[in-house]
Amino acid sequence: MTEFVKVCPKCKHGNPEYLNVCEKCQQFIGMEVPVAKNTIPEVVKNKASEEQQKAPAPPQQSIADDTTNSSPLEKTSQPFMYLELADNGQLLTIKSGDVLGQDHPTGIAEVKIPKHIQGVEFVHRQHCQFYFEEDKWYLQALDQTRFQHEFTNPTLLNRTALKTEARQQLSHGDVLHLSSLKFNVRLVS
Repeated sequence: MTEFVKVCPKCKHGNPEYLNVCEKCQQFIGMEVPVAKNTIPEVVKNKASEEQQKAPAPPQQSIADDTTNSSPLEKTSQPFMYLELADNGQLLTIKSGDVLGQDHPTGIAEVKIPKHIQGVEFVHRQHCQFYFEEDKWYLQALDQTRFQHEFTNPTLLNRTALKTEARQQLSHGDVLHLSSLKFNVRLVS
């Protein structure tokens, strides 16, 4: 039986394929493509020689989430991060400046949470916005009165309600609540 591993792009450590975070350096590897262990250089298999050699990066994975982002994610210099839906592991790709909201015909959010997800009806159409500045990610809860809507469901980061229009720095592993939806923040370095 062939054993598969995820090669960390940061430290080149070969991790079991089921892990989403590197055992060695804690880098997010959830989007790395598992490769057969016997096809990767010996340096990844042998921890003693890791510092002496460098393994090539695994092939780039092309993904498409099943939301409105239907085109494959291409390698780009633009920074991005992921929001992982805690209930089912579905990933939403976030770029700097993106607004997150429910999928609705009148919604203008760049990243839309699909209608089939239970609880999405309580998320605003333009709920919050993400920014990448000076190598850090920030989250901003949007004031719904700006969109002629009443603000009824706050944005919670690690169980703390965010003040509207104030930016809060994000860290890998933070938990974001939009109404009853829970997302895990996955930063890509």
